[in-house]
Amino acid sequence: TCKTLCSAAQDDLLWQRHCKDAGVLSQGSRLDSNSQDSAIVGARALFMRHLRRRCCECRQPTQYEFRFLGIRLCETCERGNPHRYGLATRAQLMHVRSELECL
Repeated sequence: TCKTLCSAAQDDLLWQRHCKDAGVLSQGSRLDSNSQDSAIVGARALFMRHLRRRCCECRQPTQYEFRFLGIRLCETCERGNPHRYGLATRAQLMHVRSELECL
């Protein structure tokens, strides 16, 4: 039932396992806390933060954000998909440059 699934989703061990499998805990993160409720929120929040920091294309953690679309996008995927993420082609830039030189 829904209550059973909700209860299972609140299990601290579940979120700690997800964090461990994703390699989040091996980065020096600690989930120590005084109460069981804050430990659940901590492990869950840590895993969700990890998910939000992944590239939308390759799913690897990245520090970069493609602000025009509001997504995380690593440099490799941005350069590898110029048709999707390129703001201007090289030909367009050269055309504008030549027009500016004429001025």
